[in-house]
Amino acid sequence: MNCKISRLIIIIAVLVAMIFQSCKVSKIPVVMDMSSDENNSPMIVFLTCLLNYDSVRRNYNMSLVSKQDVEGKIKDTYAEGQEKGDFGYRILNQKKQLISQKYMPCPLDKNVEYVDEQGFLQRKDIRLNSTEVFLRLQLMPEMHYIAFDRHKQQLLLINLRK
Repeated sequence: MNCKISRLIIIIAVLVAMIFQSCKVSKIPVVMDMSSDENNSPMIVFLTCLLNYDSVRRNYNMSLVSKQDVEGKIKDTYAEGQEKGDFGYRILNQKKQLISQKYMPCPLDKNVEYVDEQGFLQRKDIRLNSTEVFLRLQLMPEMHYIAFDRHKQQLLLINLRK
């Protein structure tokens, strides 16, 4: 009987040892570069701008509400801007030369769907006096400025490096 208990203890010890051995994490040396600065990590810039339309003077004004730079990378998407449009933005280099340009529909123009008194779905186009415009960009090393335009008239120029 003592022999059976001894064998059982040995078998249990071997099984426990095998379990711990299989759960053992392999030690892979990790080399961390402590000298890397934050300029090498990808950055995303979030811009919030206020767009106003003065119906008396018939002009547009745009101002920067907030700019936030965060570390990260935007996932690749295939959503491209329009080829032409009323509003757009230009990405400029340090010498304010064009890198890229995108167009968008007028942020002040909204299409509203509603149910009328007869229960039918209706659409109505409305023009807002003001709205916030949100833009998220992957910040590349050559990007220094962003300019918002309407019909090739510059509304706002933002220094992305400040």
